[in-house]
Amino acid sequence: MYRVLLADDEPSILDSLQNNIPWSEYGLEVAWTASTGRQVYDILDKCNPDIAVLDIQMPGYSGLDLSRLISEKNVQTQIIIISGYAEFSYAQKAIHYGVIGYCLKPLEYDEITKFLLRAIHNLNQYAPTLSADRFLEAIEANEQEKIEDYLCKIGFSDNPCFLAASTGEQPLSLTEGQTFSVGRDQFVYLSKVPWKKKCFPICLKPPVITGAS
Repeated sequence: MYRVLLADDEPSILDSLQNNIPWSEYGLEVAWTASTGRQVYDILDKCNPDIAVLDIQMPGYSGLDLSRLISEKNVQTQIIIISGYAEFSYAQKAIHYGVIGYCLKPLEYDEITKFLLRAIHNLNQYAPTLSADRFLEAIEANEQEKIEDYLCKIGFSDNPCFLAASTGEQPLSLTEGQTFSVGRDQFVYLSKVPWKKKCFPICLKPPVITGAS
C-alpha cells in the first residue's frame, strides 16, 4: 500500500479527509497526520511519504514551504495542496514545486480522489526506490539514509527494530515481520516486537536473537 501524509491545522478537515475517502480501496494507507507545518517537517526529516496532502497555510511551515523541501529532496512523493486561497501566484509556485493538484476549500472529495488516482498512477510508473535486495546492500554499505527510508516504508520509522537470524534450506514461516535472504541458506528476520525463542523450532544451532533501536 502507498503511505499517505495528511496535514491541515483544522481538526475537522483532517477528520473529514480520513473518513470521507475510502483509502484502502485505492491501495492507500493514512500513515501520518499533522496539524502544524513543524510536525510535517519532522515527519519529512525521517520519512518520504508516497503521497502528501498539505494545507497551504499552517503554523510553522506553509504547504508551499514543505512542497519546496520535498522537491529539494528529489524524492517521488506526490503532493496535493488544499487551500482556501484561489490565487494564481500560489498555484504557480505549487506547479514549480511539482505539486500535482491544487484543491480549494470547501473540499470536493471527487476532486481530491481524482488527484489521488493520478498520484497512484505516477507512483506505479516508478521502480521501487529501494527493494529488499537493495536494502541489504545499503546495510552493507552503511548508507544510513537509504536504510531509514526503507524502514520507514515498511512501518519501522518510530519503533525499535528487532532482528533474528537462522540457517537452513528454507526460511522460517514466521507470521510477523520481514524476511530477507542474506546468503546461501542464511536468513534474517526483522520485527517490530521482540522475538521469542518459542517462535523458532528446535534446531541444532538456535537462531541468533538481537535487538536494535
